[in-house]
Amino acid sequence: MGIRVAHNLISANVLDFIELSPEYSILEIVATRKMIGRSLAELDIRKKFGCNVLAIRNGQKFNIFQKRKM
Repeated sequence: MGIRVAHNLISANVLDFIELSPEYSILEIVATRKMIGRSLAELDIRKKFGCNVLAIRNGQKFNIFQKRKM
């Protein structure tokens, strides 16, 4: 619980934080103005922040990304 509060204090964009382990967490964030209208490829979130996008929510609608077949 303390870690969740700390993350919320550090970034106003963090809506929720779930720590799965010391190495892995799930965060729900608010998209910044720089993110809106850009594709995930353009944002290059994995390279810039070292994280993966699991889903995108727009209002009550969710787009959940599934593992691609190799």
